[in-house]
Amino acid sequence: MKVHALTKLFIVICITTGSLLHQNVVILIELLLISMMLNVFNANASEDWTRLFMKVFKLIPVFISIFLIQLLFDNSGHVIFHLWIIRITSHGVSTAVQVMLRLLIIVFSAGYLMKLGLREFLFAFRIVRLPESFAVMTALTIGFIPLLAGQIKQSLQQIRLRGIGISELSLRKRVELYLSLIMPILGRTVSNAKYLAITLELRGFRNGGKHTNYRKVNLQAFDYVLITTSLFLLVWSVL
Repeated sequence: MKVHALTKLFIVICITTGSLLHQNVVILIELLLISMMLNVFNANASEDWTRLFMKVFKLIPVFISIFLIQLLFDNSGHVIFHLWIIRITSHGVSTAVQVMLRLLIIVFSAGYLMKLGLREFLFAFRIVRLPESFAVMTALTIGFIPLLAGQIKQSLQQIRLRGIGISELSLRKRVELYLSLIMPILGRTVSNAKYLAITLELRGFRNGGKHTNYRKVNLQAFDYVLITTSLFLLVWSVL
């Protein structure tokens, strides 16, 4: 059964809100599992849903770095390990695990919304009486992530075609290489966004008129059940 875009947005809001309100690691793990299962159920038969998990797997060094930063700089609580300037406490471990779980929840929740198109966002925000421009900005913000990732992948492929082995470079050279790629990648991304803005203007975006659709997609009974269940679980877990 197809789920309405507004229902998906509401479920993601409940999951991310719950991850910010709770500090219990068990509840955070449950929310992470729910966000992961949503991506599995949302994948079509012809799609390989494991691609999202592989992309998250590539971000493990980033998550580990954030985990270590939280672990080493939070010195409150009971001391578990102490060696010279390295001081690991119970509260630091708890905070590091919570931050890492929240980041994973946000990544998988964003992946669940990644397949929503602009029209679906318009249908969702029109039901709750939000401005059309807000729907467009939300859709473009979510779509900016894969666009930027594609530019990065294209730049790295061009470097490999020139015979430069990135894995063979030293850490200092690798950092210099990535820093030199930041501005060109952002420049190409902004340039592509300019043509998108022209396309929106040609379609009458913000022309002052009220846009209509030939076919409306309304909430069904199943959507109301999911929205009510998500809201009930969020309120029940907070109270």
